[in-house]
Amino acid sequence: MADSNFASMTHEVFVPREIVYDLWTTAEHLAQWYPPPSSSDARAEVDLRRGGRFEITWRNAAGGTEAHNGIYIELAPPQRMVYTLVDIDGDELPGEVRVELEDLGGTTRIGIQHFGLTTADARQHRADEWQHALHRLTDYLSVI
Repeated sequence: MADSNFASMTHEVFVPREIVYDLWTTAEHLAQWYPPPSSSDARAEVDLRRGGRFEITWRNAAGGTEAHNGIYIELAPPQRMVYTLVDIDGDELPGEVRVELEDLGGTTRIGIQHFGLTTADARQHRADEWQHALHRLTDYLSVI
């Protein structure tokens, strides 16, 4: 996708990329680290195959339901996944997410590109949200 409307970020974690790939693609783990910390009742469903769907839902601090879902476009374990991402009410997130997991010898560099963000505000907001999610992933790694 040749698109300049994307947010991009990297993050390193001190575990092999096979573990990161598993945490990103397994429903029980995804429900634990992906939703914001103020959420409750998180659950995830994953059909891990090309063309398969995933959905993550949670109750926000105000008591409302939030969800992100998408379709897997490419799965190349343990180094890459590409998927669509849509918010439950269809705003803010529409686009394609590419996650690259680079093996650094026991450490993994996670690279994310989120395409389809048409404004600078949307790109900045999504970059911030991904950074928060990556920090939650790091925190989750310390308790599993």
